[in-house]
Amino acid sequence: MYGIPPLKDIISIIFDEEAGMNFLIDKEVFYQSRICPRCNIEMKLYRSIYAFRCTKKNCGQRISLRKNSFFDKCKLLSTQILHLIHLWLSKSSSQTAECQTVISRKTIGIYFSYFRQVIYDNPIRIKGIFVDLDESK
Repeated sequence: MYGIPPLKDIISIIFDEEAGMNFLIDKEVFYQSRICPRCNIEMKLYRSIYAFRCTKKNCGQRISLRKNSFFDKCKLLSTQILHLIHLWLSKSSSQTAECQTVISRKTIGIYFSYFRQVIYDNPIRIKGIFVDLDESK
């Protein structure tokens, strides 16, 4: 089964973007390394800009940390998404989520549907964000 941490235990990662992004990096939600599509060499992660950059002097190719991750193409801040994930796992209504996040109910509905799809319909797992799913079921 799974355990949802109380809000007081995660308050810093859902209200501080830097803390939230570092939490996600530490939980390995994002890729840990990338290969430069231009130079074919390993890129370096720069936490300060949440991106990988090519280390070759005259290249400078940059790839967002969020690219090809659960957070790719999401327009909300990572902290807002983490907050919505927590509310969804806590079985909060969209009305409650709207009051707590000041995000429109329509957007909340879209994200709640996305969470359902990712967690239940796909074989992938949201590694260690807030919940440890029992993968044997």
